[in-house]
Amino acid sequence: MFLFMTLLSFSLNSALCLDLYLTVKNPFVSGSGRTKLYLIAGFVMSGTLTSWEIIKIVKRGTFDTEQWNIVVAYGIFFIVALYTTIFAAKRIMKKGVS
Repeated sequence: MFLFMTLLSFSLNSALCLDLYLTVKNPFVSGSGRTKLYLIAGFVMSGTLTSWEIIKIVKRGTFDTEQWNIVVAYGIFFIVALYTTIFAAKRIMKKGVS
């Protein structure tokens, strides 16, 4: 359960960063329709990676301490968050933007 919640947290935080990017890029487009998509994608990604880890545990019979799926999820989150932060900062700091 901890693995699923950790991956869900990374997924939803990535979706939050993506939504920030889309909001800054197109500020007059409503984001209400994207929320359902973000939730579905977050649960699907977390469920898939958690299932993959459970299958590995069942096949090997032992718990592997090297959980690469968390590393991959964190890497994706870090890349998305870094790009979004830089993009939003550049866009907001332009002259004429209040």
